[in-house]
Amino acid sequence: MNSLFLIIFLLSLVLLPVSLIKPSLILRFGSPSRKKALLIFGSLLIVSFILFGVTAEKKPVNEAQKVVSEVQTQQEQSQATATPKPTETPKPTEAPKQEEVQKLGYEEAKTVENFFYLFLGTEKSKENLERIAKDIKTKECKKPCNISLFDDKRAYELDRERSKLTTKGEIDAWNNKNYIYVADHLLGQLTFDTDAFLFYPLRDWFYEELKAKR
Repeated sequence: MNSLFLIIFLLSLVLLPVSLIKPSLILRFGSPSRKKALLIFGSLLIVSFILFGVTAEKKPVNEAQKVVSEVQTQQEQSQATATPKPTETPKPTEAPKQEEVQKLGYEEAKTVENFFYLFLGTEKSKENLERIAKDIKTKECKKPCNISLFDDKRAYELDRERSKLTTKGEIDAWNNKNYIYVADHLLGQLTFDTDAFLFYPLRDWFYEELKAKR
């Protein structure tokens, strides 16, 4: 079928210019004219060309090329499997240095732990203290915990003293005498409920009120 369309295409290619020059030589029926010749052989030329292209057989893939392509694919897959991907070495968590903190106390309740540390360093920025508190939490806490950092042992002792007071009179007396001192030396707390680090947590409105009275 493909060969037939090729023959028609070639014949139309030859007969078209001849019929345009002398229509009566090719067209033996009706009244020959250049317009009729162009219509007939031009149409045959276009249609046969299109049908020739449609019915043309696709060239088979060269077997040698196909084999080479398959071998290259297998080699690429082998190289991808043989070459291990570089693994990222996890960065070790920077533990608090021994000279940075000293454990002052520990309290354990049924569901919460409380850790108290003395900060011995010089860098008292919020970022550095928060890092230390979170490192302690990662290393020490076995359940929800609170971590308090002091820079003065006496402030820690006074804070523990206040936790044992029960009456309002005792608490008021303690606040008037010790609240400002403890507030200035309690550097920060990491709380279990929000996991938020509070920087100088006792420097609040009550602290400002007591300072204003002095």
